Amino acid sequence: MSFAGYIAKGIALCGKQQIEEATIAFDMAFTFTQGNMDATVFLYLVKAIALFNANRHKWALQRVESLAGDPSADPFVCAIVLASLRIQLGTIALNSAHHSEAVEHFTAAVRATTFLTKSPVPAACEAFTVLFGWDMGALWKLQTGI
Repeated sequence: MSFAGYIAKGIALCGKQQIEEATIAFDMAFTFTQGNMDATVFLYLVKAIALFNANRHKWALQRVESLAGDPSADPFVCAIVLASLRIQLGTIALNSAHHSEAVEHFTAAVRATTFLTKSPVPAACEAFTVLFGWDMGALWKLQTGI
């Protein structure tokens, strides 16, 4: 199987709530990164998003927040992923009438992206649109005004 194949398998298994098997698939995908830090960070974010979508919200947030503080990770991509996860959590909280929790998540999303520059969406973020259906272009335009 290939790098993309293991990623697809991990995402699909998360969708079926087969977390242990998904983790193994993602771990196998890591063997293809061969020290390429950009590929490693990208895969780490994909794994966090897939597990978030499998209702492992706290785990995913903690991992993305930790990665955002790593100097080898792209701070823009991490901030966008973190903001997107926070927006999803804020929406969940709002729909459950947990208004103060929703405000906390939406505020955290804004704070995570306040330093974004007026530049195009990073290529790594475009992959999240393909993999998870996120409208990264709309989020980017909303935050940067371009």
